[in-house]
Amino acid sequence: MPSRRDVLIGLVALWPAVLLRAEPGDDTDIYRLAINAVVFGLSSRSRLAVGDTAIDMTPAWENGAPRFGAPYLHPRTRITYAKAETVEAFIIASGRRSRLPEALKKSPEFLVVPEGTIRRIESAEPNHRLVRQNRLRGPVSAQVSGIGFDGERSEALVYVNYTCGSSCGSGTIVKVSRNQAGVWAVTHRDQYIMS
Repeated sequence: MPSRRDVLIGLVALWPAVLLRAEPGDDTDIYRLAINAVVFGLSSRSRLAVGDTAIDMTPAWENGAPRFGAPYLHPRTRITYAKAETVEAFIIASGRRSRLPEALKKSPEFLVVPEGTIRRIESAEPNHRLVRQNRLRGPVSAQVSGIGFDGERSEALVYVNYTCGSSCGSGTIVKVSRNQAGVWAVTHRDQYIMS
C-alpha cells in the first residue's frame, strides 16, 4: 500500500500550488519544489538523478533565440508572469555554474551526481546496473539553473531541464512564491521546451 507521502506526491498533478510547499530561507526546498513541479511521482522507492551543478542557460538565451529567429524564447520577452526584477535576477543566476546545496543530497527522492554521471545515466538502458543499484526511475535526469529572487525574496524563478530519453525531455521555468504566512509554493510552470 502506498504511503501517505506517495499519495500526496501523486496528487501533485491535480493541485500543485497547494501540495508543493517549502519553508522560507532554504534554496534546497525551492529546488525540490521546482523539480517536483516538473517531474511527477517521485518517491524514495524511485529516485531521480539530478546534476550537482547549476547549468548555464546563457548560451541558449543569448545566442540560440536570435539565431533561430525566436526572440520570444528570451526570458525578458517570455516571462510576463513575474516581476521584472525577478526576471533580471533569474537571467544573472542562470548564467552562473555553481554547486547545488549540499542538503539536496539528503533528499530521498534525488540522487545528486556529477554531470559526467548524468550523461552516463541518460545513455543507459533501463535495466543498466547504474539505474538498478541507485533505484532510479530509469535513464532519466534533471538539471537546474541558479535561482533568481526578487529583492524581498518573496518570488523566485528556476529553470528545470528534464531528460527522459534520447528524444524525450522538457525545459520548464518554474515560479515559486512565498505567501503571507512565509510558505513557498509553486505558482506557475512555463514549459519552455519540449521534445
